[in-house]
Amino acid sequence: ERMARTDGQARSRAFTALMLLLGGAATIVIIVGLAVALIEEGEVKTSQLDRSVKIRLNGSLESVRNFAREKSLRLKANATQRLEANATQRRLSRDECLELRERYDVRPGRSWGRLSKDGQQRWLDLACDQYLCEPHRQR
Repeated sequence: ERMARTDGQARSRAFTALMLLLGGAATIVIIVGLAVALIEEGEVKTSQLDRSVKIRLNGSLESVRNFAREKSLRLKANATQRLEANATQRRLSRDECLELRERYDVRPGRSWGRLSKDGQQRWLDLACDQYLCEPHRQR
């Protein structure tokens, strides 16, 4: 029993330190998670929790679930926007590479044609070889 009390005190101190470090929403997530874990492990019997605590716990758990759902939706929307932006940027880069090749007679993988040093650097920055050089396109 004394050992259990010491373990509980150590957990309580660690939990308090973690709450101070994280604050805000993370604290709510941790509190609810620990409460659920303690109940599931049988350390706290649900019959020991009074009705108001159960109601608050359920409300907090629902708030955390809603927060997680909203965060997940925002992350998915941001990822979709980034993918669309990347696809647009790749199309623009490929178009610019095609223009450089045609305007300056660049032969990808063989000759820079009439492309200036700055133009060559731009070609490298755009990674034009991946769009226009035969060995790269076949990969």
